[in-house]
Amino acid sequence: MKLRYVLTALLVLASPAAFAQAAASVQGLNLVINEVDADQTSTDNAEFVELYTPDAGNQSLTGFVLVFYNGGDTSPPANGSYLAIDLDGQTTGSDGLFVVCGDAANVANCDLDVSPNTNLIQNGADAVALYLGDDTDFPNDTAPTTTNLFDAVAYGTADSRDDDLLAALGLTVQFEEDYNGEKDTESLQRLNFGVTEPGAARGILPYSNLYYALLPTPGTLNASIITVDETAGVNDLAGWRLLSSPVVTDPFILGAASVDDYAGINLVQGIPAGASNPAQYPSAAPNFLSEYNGDGTFDAPADTDAELPPGQGFFWYWYDNDLTPTGDGTSVSYDLANASFALALTGLPLDDLITGGALGLTQDATADGFYMIGNPYAYPYFTGGATVSDGMLSSIFHAWDPGAGSYTILTADFGTPTNSDAVPVFNGVFAEVTGVMDPAVLFTASTAFVDPTQETLNLIGRTAAAEARLALTLDGTLESGTAVHDEAALLRFRDDAALAWDQHDGSKLAPPSEATEASALIAPVGERDDEAYRQAVRSLPLALSDEISVPLAFRATEAGTFTLGWNLTALPEAWAFRLVDAQTGNEVDLRVEGSYTFTAEATDWIEPLELTIYPAGVVASEPTALPTGSLLSAAYPNPFAQQSRLTLDLAQAERVTVAVYDVLGRRVATLHEGRLEAGRAHAFVVDGSSLSSGSYVVRVEGETFQQSRRLTLIK
Repeated sequence: MKLRYVLTALLVLASPAAFAQAAASVQGLNLVINEVDADQTSTDNAEFVELYTPDAGNQSLTGFVLVFYNGGDTSPPANGSYLAIDLDGQTTGSDGLFVVCGDAANVANCDLDVSPNTNLIQNGADAVALYLGDDTDFPNDTAPTTTNLFDAVAYGTADSRDDDLLAALGLTVQFEEDYNGEKDTESLQRLNFGVTEPGAARGILPYSNLYYALLPTPGTLNASIITVDETAGVNDLAGWRLLSSPVVTDPFILGAASVDDYAGINLVQGIPAGASNPAQYPSAAPNFLSEYNGDGTFDAPADTDAELPPGQGFFWYWYDNDLTPTGDGTSVSYDLANASFALALTGLPLDDLITGGALGLTQDATADGFYMIGNPYAYPYFTGGATVSDGMLSSIFHAWDPGAGSYTILTADFGTPTNSDAVPVFNGVFAEVTGVMDPAVLFTASTAFVDPTQETLNLIGRTAAAEARLALTLDGTLESGTAVHDEAALLRFRDDAALAWDQHDGSKLAPPSEATEASALIAPVGERDDEAYRQAVRSLPLALSDEISVPLAFRATEAGTFTLGWNLTALPEAWAFRLVDAQTGNEVDLRVEGSYTFTAEATDWIEPLELTIYPAGVVASEPTALPTGSLLSAAYPNPFAQQSRLTLDLAQAERVTVAVYDVLGRRVATLHEGRLEAGRAHAFVVDGSSLSSGSYVVRVEGETFQQSRRLTLIK
């Protein structure tokens, strides 16, 4: 698979005139809020706001006003202003910087000392905005507005998102001064690029679009690169990780981190030497897989020079022990609790301004529709911010849980991306795209949907907002003693979901053979292209009016004992849920029990369980036993390719309906409807000639009983 990194701008040097033109065309600004420090230890007497005019120094600020908004204030007007500072008569320094502070004795390079000396800037969630206007235009309690707005930053000091304040200022990102847990000693600042000498050429891209929590630098240009360290989010467990780079390590050409860069973090093996970097134990089995082939298999990088651009996912096995292998290599393995281990890269984190638009990564179209991508940024990213150039992007993403050895599900809301699950920093995911017609798919992700309020996350992900869902988990112990787990199985209920396959459904992604040789999986069965289809996520309408049965497919590499668990979230209390084991006849009320344990032999996919959902007002019809002396046979053959036959022998005459239903609960055939006499076997034949491959239920309902038989059509 070929991966192509799509960039629409580069960091280069140009004349001031060229930069001024770029400033107008790229970001439309020549004056920005460059740094904000809103919180210090104890008394807040060193707070400041720094402005930056990157195209030239000594620039007049006449006509501008700084306005401070009190987020979370619900009294009318909501989020009203509490301070306005008129900048008439002020100019930036020769380096283009201008610092407004509350106490020049405590803030270096302060250009404008204003009152009060302490608590000049309120703690978040709040905002600082730069307008064209005067302070008289913004008396206290002025509502936030985008009229004449030049720049603005919303910030928190260990605060949750204030969506109302963000919307009022036309923003989507709230930055967090406490992102590193150091709000008292760090400020929020853009990265700055270029040189500091007055009149010298500056970079075409003079600053980042995003702010980062770093040590304060009032009156001096901010850092141009940072170290992204997510060691705190690492579970101390051996296993595979699904990762993605958060920075480019060469900021001048936007060169991505290489395999060799990662070999300096933890053990990399099985990779030949590149032209510039040494081999890493090339005779060993690769523990670093950077390309997904679309058929459940993976390839290792061609050599140690291979680059891993932000947005490309890769699997990497960590052994969680201190070991220096012998042989042709320099990489070493670390115990993940060893202080010498750090999941960290130093470089330039990208954003929309640096790349000239949303970051893009092109991947060749795959046969199974899955693509190994990742979070390309140095902040957690809302999955709903992703887009594709062709086909339909599923709202279901698969992250890898290294502790469980299982995929876990992240969901996206493309209509309101900030209601989506977030992908942590350094984390990769699998995305599914259906209906692709082009030979390649371009994935794009705008920094408008990073989520700095999440701080450090474990390398898995998290759920942003509760939705109606029934989450399934499968735990088991195989005969060999191996514990297995699968948590990538979910029924979700949405107003915009359909019974058939849609954007809110997701296919079942089997764990890579490199990640686990022993496994057991559970999958709800739906319908795709008019055929039964195993899914990780099956979406159903929240406004269900009729009962619906969902077969649960099961697969195990060994015999064992397995427990199916479930968790019901935000589902209507009047709904009922029943699980039936087709092999034993056992029934479970999901409102009463929390799990069901069963035994199974090693098997490829079968459908031994069925989950029936009864919406409000629909009474669950309990299966009732046949009258004594009556007999309903199993369907034979089953599975079948053309026809399957079953017989019913009644002890007493009664009216009986025999009908066939598909996985969506639709009646697809009626085999009998009327009176049946007692004392002889009545045969019924299911003709598969007009049916699609998949699972079906033959439901037999008499006056005194109700029974069913499941069968599978394979053409």
